[in-house]
Amino acid sequence: MTMQEIDIMKNMDISQIDTELMELTEIQIDESLPKQERILDFIKKIRNPYCFKCNGVIIKLEFSNEGLSFEDGMVQYLIHKMGAASS
Repeated sequence: MTMQEIDIMKNMDISQIDTELMELTEIQIDESLPKQERILDFIKKIRNPYCFKCNGVIIKLEFSNEGLSFEDGMVQYLIHKMGAASS
């Protein structure tokens, strides 16, 4: 896998590829493989480690050196949802 292929996967628009996304819960990992081989096998099976489905929910992973951490983002999201539910 080249860096160009990784960039293409990372920058895909999930609204354009919904039917192509793999379901994470259907991926079987062979625990007997060494760590590096398990990682490669997972990437091969998931096809795009940046965009996939989990229990039917579309997931797109993005990483940044700036901005909110995942934990802070989740706290803000939950606070927002709790506020919306009480109104």
